[in-house]
Order: sequence, then structure tokens, then C-alpha cells
Amino acid sequence: MRVEVVTSTTFRDVETRQLYRLYGVDACESNQTAALGKQTWPCGIVATAWLVNVTLNRWVACTPIRQSESLKLGRCATGEIPDLAAEMLKLGHAITLPSPEDRLIPTYAQLEKDARAAYRGIWASSFQMPWTFRQQASPPTKP
Repeated sequence: MRVEVVTSTTFRDVETRQLYRLYGVDACESNQTAALGKQTWPCGIVATAWLVNVTLNRWVACTPIRQSESLKLGRCATGEIPDLAAEMLKLGHAITLPSPEDRLIPTYAQLEKDARAAYRGIWASSFQMPWTFRQQASPPTKP
């Protein structure tokens, strides 16, 4: 399928309009920043741009792991990259999800650990975990 990137971990099939999310990982939100020393940089835009760059004008194939009516959660690849989420982790553009249910791919945890140790991508900076950033960015609901 050909896709259009929606967020740093989500894209849409341009023909069917089906939404896909990369399994087992999270990444900075589009309006989220990180700080490298005294410089801030748009970690969400960088992660999204990477996903656009590797999927633009390329065929993407996904193996669904779970799905709802509106979203398929899966492991996705291009002809050049056998696992998009793994490559994002390796480059430091993504973080493994904290939920034990979503840490079912042991290589993902190792790829993140290696990226952290090498200070690649986001790991060279200070930043909020994406799930914490989203939680703090959304207003609390009234009871």
C-alpha cells in the first residue's frame, strides 16, 4: 500500500483510508520538543519527518497484530526497511511502550537500550516520555 503519514507512529493507506499504528513503540508528539543542552528541537517533527521520508513513494506492508474498526496496530515494513518500528528504535526516534502487553518483542527493548547507550536521537537530549507529555497536555476531565 501507499501511505500518508499522520503522526510519528501512525499512517493511513491512501486508497482505503485505513489507519495503521506501529506496534510496540511510541514517539514524540508533533508539538513536543526535546532539549539538547540549551537548544530545543522538535523531536515530534523529526520523528514524523523520518517516517515520511522512509515511506514516501514506497510500498508499505503491515502485518496486523490487533485491530479495531478505525485502527490496525501492526508491524510494518518497506522494501528497504524490514521493520519500521525497530528502525525507529535503533535510530533513537521512538521509545518502547511501557505496558507489559506491548513489550512482547524482546529485540525492541534491546534496540532501545542500544540507542540509549549510544545517545542516538532522542536519547542525546532531555525530554518527556510521549505518554506523559500527552497526559499533561490534555486538560483534566471534570467528574
